[in-house]
Amino acid sequence: MSGYVAEHSAYHHGEMSLCQTIVTMAQNFVGSNNINLLLPIGQFGTRNQGGKEAASPRYIFTSLNPVTRSLFHEDDDALLNYLEEEGQSIEPDYYLPIIPLSLVNGAEGIGTGWSTYIPCFNPRDIATNLVRMMKGQSYEQMFPWYKGFTGVIEQVSPQARNFAVHGVYRVTEEGGDELEITELPIGKWTRDYKNFLEELATKDEIEEIREYHQENRVHFILKVPKL
Repeated sequence: MSGYVAEHSAYHHGEMSLCQTIVTMAQNFVGSNNINLLLPIGQFGTRNQGGKEAASPRYIFTSLNPVTRSLFHEDDDALLNYLEEEGQSIEPDYYLPIIPLSLVNGAEGIGTGWSTYIPCFNPRDIATNLVRMMKGQSYEQMFPWYKGFTGVIEQVSPQARNFAVHGVYRVTEEGGDELEITELPIGKWTRDYKNFLEELATKDEIEEIREYHQENRVHFILKVPKL
């Protein structure tokens, strides 16, 4: 796919950059994309390392996610302004998805003089607000939402635009010396958190670390000294 895109879009930013973009667009673990536009056929990474353990592009495959063509409706193709590169028609100046994907999958990066961070939101909430705006109604406030996330996202204060993201844990022993962690905050990857726990273990703040993770689920059981 990277070769096809490079040929038909006159891509000038390097093969590795293009391959990494394709991998990122296909990732579907918690904290990545709410709607992955491409299908991850192979090892495209997990929440264990935030997708960094994805296999080399030559060993993995992808294709268009069937839902993608619903987001970019074919009836809108004729409305697009197609660019030209050395007499060849290439990609459009921009696409016209039916909902803003920068809100669906978020956006983060640095431009000239600007730094951007947009969290992910629920596609259903976005669609509801678009319908309200088309009817001339005011939109309703949306809260960040990540597909598959079982923790809690709460607004810091009614006036603030900041949100606090909480994982999930519980005490599993009556004596209070065993903790079960079943969710981590968004952006805190399993491997990084294990490193943090191991640092606590070297300080004798944790006696034992047991792991029962699944591919997209976090599950630590910690034995801690009794108070």
